[in-house]
Amino acid sequence: MSYKNTPPPFGSRPLGSEKNHLNRNVIIGSINPTNFYVHELDKVLSRKPGWTDAGPCPFHVGDSPDSFQVDLNFGAFRCLSCEAEGCDI
Repeated sequence: MSYKNTPPPFGSRPLGSEKNHLNRNVIIGSINPTNFYVHELDKVLSRKPGWTDAGPCPFHVGDSPDSFQVDLNFGAFRCLSCEAEGCDI
């Protein structure tokens, strides 16, 4: 029995060694930040580009209705109360 053509276990190949690996930029570029946040959050006050209020913070489950903001151009988010922030959806 030969194991010569058997693929290695999941996660044992270095990232990028596969011919058809997923490209982070392609995935992020295919997600529309406005559509994502409107779908995922209960409240997005505006669909215009730029920073907009998005309701209470989902990270610290705050009571303030306007502590969480999202940037509908780039997909970034920030909380004005707990200071959670990020740049990719």
